[in-house]
Order: sequence, then C-alpha cells, then structure tokens
Amino acid sequence: MSLKEFRDMLLTVTGRVYHYQAAKEGGDAYLVWQEVGGRALAASDRRKEVIREVQVEFYTSVEFDPLLERLMEVLEAHEIAFEEPVSGFDPDTGKIRHILECEAV
Repeated sequence: MSLKEFRDMLLTVTGRVYHYQAAKEGGDAYLVWQEVGGRALAASDRRKEVIREVQVEFYTSVEFDPLLERLMEVLEAHEIAFEEPVSGFDPDTGKIRHILECEAV
C-alpha cells in the first residue's frame, strides 16, 4: 500500500485527515498521520515488498467516540496490522488523543 493509498483509506473514516500536523482551526474530531519507519522485504517472486510503519493519531472531544471503532474497522478491512490504541488527554489541543501504531504492506 502506498502512502497516498493509506491517506485515502483514512479519508473513508473522516474528511478531516492531516499529514504530519493538523490545521490550526482544529475542530472536533480529526486524524493526523505520519510515516515513522519501514523496511523492504524481497518476496519469493523477486519483487520487493515494503512494510510501512505509520502512526495514526485520532483527536476528539467525545469520550468513547464511535469514530475510533470505525477507524479500527477500516484498518482491519484493509489488512493493516495495528496495536491497540494508547489513549490520553492532550493538553496542547484540549482533546482526547488515541495513538495507533500501524504496519501496512
């Protein structure tokens, strides 16, 4: 999966998706994603596969926001491996932040 395909997949969860940093106006619920690493693997047919490590942060003002569950469903549907979210309050934004570490091929 290319990085643009990853972005497009996130856009099916919400139209408020940002790469690296959110827009200044903030808003209620949005996603910020960034690539944090990766590795190349040689496949059996001599193609090179790339495993991309991507961090997705979901910001919301809503406790138990159903968009978090929707995000995880979309990741699973696209066979993206991810760790359970690490959640906490972000004092810089005044929002709840859920961080998901993902791996996509």
